[in-house]
Amino acid sequence: MPKTISLKSGETVKLFTRQLSSVPIHYRFQAQAVGTHSLKGTVNVVGRQLVFRKPDVTIPLKEVNVVEAGYWDTFLAVYVTAETDLEIIYKQTGLQFAGWIIALVAVIAIVAIAITLFAG
Repeated sequence: MPKTISLKSGETVKLFTRQLSSVPIHYRFQAQAVGTHSLKGTVNVVGRQLVFRKPDVTIPLKEVNVVEAGYWDTFLAVYVTAETDLEIIYKQTGLQFAGWIIALVAVIAIVAIAITLFAG
């Protein structure tokens, strides 16, 4: 389900955070100007590899934005700063779903160990 965030001119919001992950992913979001204003703002990508800090990357905000995180981008944060009133529309990444999968696998493993211990 898409989420919408309203920003006033001068406000900054953190849209995405990535920690201890090496799975390549594309963070996608849309920006729309509110009222008669034209779309103005910046996207700031702050990253760090496992040990070394990467230089921050600042790009102009567009209607459709894509930020790529690769294998070596272990830590990453994506910020949007509005220069006019705007709305950001995005979907949360599927990594929240991965948490449920990990929990399910852990429960299955615990049950399997318990059955093995009590059956023997």
